[in-house]
Amino acid sequence: MNQVVKNETEKKELLNEMVGFQTDLGISGIGWLETFTKLLIELPTAWFIVKKPLQEKYAELWEQKYGKWSHGSGNTESHNKLGMAYAWWAVHEVNSLSDIKLSDSPDFSGSMPLPDDMHDLPMMVRICGDIQKCSPVAMFKGLTTLNFHDVWISVVDWDTQIFVQFGYSVAQYIQFNRWSRLGRIDDYQNAIQEIFFCKGCNEWSIAEKSRKMLIEWHQSQ
Repeated sequence: MNQVVKNETEKKELLNEMVGFQTDLGISGIGWLETFTKLLIELPTAWFIVKKPLQEKYAELWEQKYGKWSHGSGNTESHNKLGMAYAWWAVHEVNSLSDIKLSDSPDFSGSMPLPDDMHDLPMMVRICGDIQKCSPVAMFKGLTTLNFHDVWISVVDWDTQIFVQFGYSVAQYIQFNRWSRLGRIDDYQNAIQEIFFCKGCNEWSIAEKSRKMLIEWHQSQ
């Protein structure tokens, strides 16, 4: 069963299940929480909870076909089993991901067909995500690869997955903030359009008033 999450308080609670907010790269846990609250909650995103029990046999099937997922040091065998079970289920048991690659920081990436034809044509989007709680750096690295309609997936446990689909280009927004601080953006209106306007949908994901406020705020920094 899939559940749409619209309540901001519930999203913040889920975010704490997705990320371990410790100091990382010299940034405090509070600093990371503020960053991800902005990127995943305050800016245009759609949240879903997927309830689907995974089976341990899926991990065995993945290992037989693709080899054992040897995750980084310090991770338990149960963590790796969950990752392999999810990957097998996503690729072979449901009409979900078209491909998936288990790796590290974040734990997996791949592609997924959209359930509806948002651009009047079949459309593939990029996904990446992590198994159980991830570090702030792992999530941030994953987000720098995602654009309009792409999806972050947190596999919280053997029964629960959290999907966050982006209604803007999070990768370009992160880059936009970086260049803004260096004073290297000449055309803010065009930059905002590249981030929040989907050419395929021919729609903005934020209102004209919001765009104006965002541009003015960045220009004042």
